[in-house]
Amino acid sequence: MIRVSIAQAEGLDAADTAAKVIQDSLAQLDGRSPSAGILYAGAGFDHQVILDDVNRAFPGMPLIGCTTAGTFSTAGGYSDDAISLMVFAGDSIEIRAGLGHRLSDGYRKAARAALTMANAGRRQPARVCLTLPDLVHHAGGDIIGALSRELGDDCGIFGGGPAALDGAGQTIRQFFGREVLEDALPLLLFCGPVDYAYFVANSWKTIGPREKVTEVDGRRVRRIGNRRALDFYCHYLGRHTDPATEFPLAVYVGDGPSFSLRGPIIYHDEEGAITFAEAIPEGSTVQLTEAIRDQLIRDIATSAKAVKAELTPFEPFAALAFSCILRKQALGTRTIEEVDALERECPGDLPIMGFYSFGEIAPPATDWESICHNATLVTLVLGSSDATRVVEKSASAMPGSPLRGDKTGIPDLTHRGLERENEYLRMRLARSETYRRRLEDTKELNAGLHRQVIQEIETARRKIALKEKESAKALRLAGEVQKNLLPRHHLTIGGLEVAGKNLPSHAIGGDYFDYLQHDPACSTCLSVVVGDISGHGVDAALLMTSARGFLRTRVGQPGSAAEIVTDMNRYLAEDVLDSGRFMTLFFLSIDPQAHTLHWVRAGHDPALVYRPSQDRFEILKGEGLALGVDRRGSYVTNVFDGLEAGQVIVIATDGIFEARNRHGDMFGHARLKDTIRRYYTESARQIVERVFEAVAAHVEDLPPEDDRTLVVIKHHPIPT
Repeated sequence: MIRVSIAQAEGLDAADTAAKVIQDSLAQLDGRSPSAGILYAGAGFDHQVILDDVNRAFPGMPLIGCTTAGTFSTAGGYSDDAISLMVFAGDSIEIRAGLGHRLSDGYRKAARAALTMANAGRRQPARVCLTLPDLVHHAGGDIIGALSRELGDDCGIFGGGPAALDGAGQTIRQFFGREVLEDALPLLLFCGPVDYAYFVANSWKTIGPREKVTEVDGRRVRRIGNRRALDFYCHYLGRHTDPATEFPLAVYVGDGPSFSLRGPIIYHDEEGAITFAEAIPEGSTVQLTEAIRDQLIRDIATSAKAVKAELTPFEPFAALAFSCILRKQALGTRTIEEVDALERECPGDLPIMGFYSFGEIAPPATDWESICHNATLVTLVLGSSDATRVVEKSASAMPGSPLRGDKTGIPDLTHRGLERENEYLRMRLARSETYRRRLEDTKELNAGLHRQVIQEIETARRKIALKEKESAKALRLAGEVQKNLLPRHHLTIGGLEVAGKNLPSHAIGGDYFDYLQHDPACSTCLSVVVGDISGHGVDAALLMTSARGFLRTRVGQPGSAAEIVTDMNRYLAEDVLDSGRFMTLFFLSIDPQAHTLHWVRAGHDPALVYRPSQDRFEILKGEGLALGVDRRGSYVTNVFDGLEAGQVIVIATDGIFEARNRHGDMFGHARLKDTIRRYYTESARQIVERVFEAVAAHVEDLPPEDDRTLVVIKHHPIPT
């Protein structure tokens, strides 16, 4: 069985305030022997008095703790001047305390000493290590690394750095038993049937461009991008003297959207460097951030959602929270909303205790290995899945309890009591004025940041607009060049009237058509080629140009239509290797004197031959893969020997057939045939225009989604 008591009281006098906390804790424990305790106290108290009183009330109880920049709990809400005490009492979970003196002498040495003490007599495996190291003067990552090497992978490491109120001239302290310490490593090990879940909410909004950290010396960052680190901050925030702690850097993890936060704590004016609360590796991608107070509160619920599912296997008995002082500074008068949101997201009547810290320790959401966070809220939920053990709730955690939320108790109306109350109110008023000035300074920095970002966005917009204008001009020129590569006039030869048209979906396209005379023995023979490169845009247009050049070169050499297309396939297969591109092609050779058509079809839509005398369409089919798919592919020539005067031959790309209207209906083959049938008596050029008009009417002037190409060949009697 485990019972958790949680007590909190605020005031100025260490003895009086500690007495309230102790009395409340004893009442909740109801005679049970304490296993361990965690104590947080404002930095302005006489801490030795507090520890002496707690140890007299709970003799021999393992205890760790630290000073804070504000304490919060379900027993007393939020306060800058409070003492909070959480005590664990039970026999199933083993809690061991350890202390390493003088972190300055070496992190590994301190970690080993603390764990040697905690492990002495330990009977069960360690599951959670709670530690409160000085993260202002020491590198949190190195401390965590030293603990991790000693603990192994099966023990989660959590905690926060001792803190003090900003600008109050207070010194941070750590507690262990009856000792008030500095430069130490106190810790608790939770051992045995302990389960845990946690969530991390960093909540800051990124703003401005991403940059690379280009020069680093430990925690001191010298250069960000091509600027000195301090110049980078001043570029966005304007000239300012105090470190802009409310604007931490987002340090990205890999190439994804996840990041951890690093707050600036010391400016080095002469060298233009900045010391951050935790090291930032050289080469890291970083981005400036700002706090949006609504987002800070809202993100608590978002971050907690995934954790709630993990609580099902075990019953939680307590939650410990570590929230960065930067969050408190950003929230200002809305700090209590963070505490309320945290209480709403934790299960039921769970006792929660936390403090505002200088650095937070937990694994990131994407990993199991703990790191040191800044500007972050870490919430650790402790529990157990041991069915033989029952978690017994303490009175202060129960809704409606008179202890819960009672910060003042019965007022002291004596002269001395009223003097202390007035002194306390004057102190809080002075502190409120400090907070107000800080918020005004932050507001000015925010205004400067937004002005600079808006200016950079406008400059970038103008550059982009100029580049787009230049690109559009280049594409127009490329489109004109490409257009000149296609036949510009209709052709009449040996009783054949040929007309074609191309409408690219972009400035340049991947469709191709051409008229070729390449048989010296037949002056009236003509080859017509229509091709379609997969995809659109510049790369399709370049491939089309390359294919055109090869085809024109190849048809000047001996060989049948099938041999020409086979060679072209081999050439294109090498050209489009591993690109996923291919080309469909219809190669048609016409001999009007012999009344024959020879064609090769390489994955292209069949051509149509309309016989007006019979009001019937012949479909010129044929087997053959698209070009570039298989370099070993070969092609065969197909023959049609029924060419007659008045017949109309139509070759199109799928941009004609697949043109869709607003309802998604395609133009299709039937509408194309109807248009040919209706206008077959007109010239080839007029038929082409009629088809394009019909397509435009069908799509209701929607811009083309694909290149559209059509060639019409009309056979007239050869004059004798």
